[in-house]
Amino acid sequence: MESLHSLLEKNVLDQRRVWESREQLHLAVTTWTKVALRRSPGSDGVEQ
Repeated sequence: MESLHSLLEKNVLDQRRVWESREQLHLAVTTWTKVALRRSPGSDGVEQ
Protein backbone atom coordinates (compact mmCIF):
# COMPACT_ATOMS: atom_id res chain seq x y z
CA MET A 1 0.00 0.00 0.00
CA GLU A 2 1.28 3.43 -0.89
CA SER A 3 1.93 5.98 1.81
CA LEU A 4 -0.24 9.07 2.12
CA HIS A 5 2.73 11.23 1.19
CA SER A 6 3.41 9.34 -2.05
CA LEU A 7 -0.28 9.41 -2.99
CA LEU A 8 -0.48 13.16 -2.39
CA GLU A 9 2.70 13.68 -4.36
CA LYS A 10 1.43 11.65 -7.31
CA ASN A 11 -2.16 12.94 -7.37
CA VAL A 12 -1.90 16.56 -6.24
CA LEU A 13 1.63 17.90 -6.22
CA ASP A 14 2.80 16.36 -9.51
CA GLN A 15 0.05 17.96 -11.59
CA ARG A 16 2.66 20.34 -13.01
CA ARG A 17 0.53 23.20 -11.82
CA VAL A 18 1.82 26.34 -10.22
CA TRP A 19 -0.16 27.09 -7.10
CA GLU A 20 -0.83 30.80 -6.80
CA SER A 21 -1.16 30.60 -3.04
CA ARG A 22 -0.77 28.23 -0.14
CA GLU A 23 -4.56 28.44 0.26
CA GLN A 24 -5.10 26.98 -3.23
CA LEU A 25 -2.69 24.14 -2.50
CA HIS A 26 -4.38 23.53 0.86
CA LEU A 27 -7.78 23.37 -0.84
CA ALA A 28 -6.49 20.93 -3.47
CA VAL A 29 -4.95 18.64 -0.84
CA THR A 30 -8.06 18.79 1.36
CA THR A 31 -10.41 18.07 -1.54
CA TRP A 32 -8.29 15.17 -2.79
CA THR A 33 -8.06 13.70 0.72
CA LYS A 34 -11.83 13.84 1.27
CA VAL A 35 -12.51 12.14 -2.07
CA ALA A 36 -9.82 9.49 -1.47
CA LEU A 37 -11.16 8.68 1.99
CA ARG A 38 -14.70 8.22 0.64
CA ARG A 39 -13.38 5.70 -1.89
CA SER A 40 -11.13 3.79 0.50
CA PRO A 41 -11.79 0.11 1.17
CA GLY A 42 -13.74 -0.40 4.33
CA SER A 43 -15.31 3.02 4.12
CA ASP A 44 -19.01 2.96 4.82
CA GLY A 45 -19.54 6.21 2.91
CA VAL A 46 -20.97 7.97 5.95
CA GLU A 47 -19.58 11.44 6.37
CA GLN A 48 -18.85 12.68 9.86
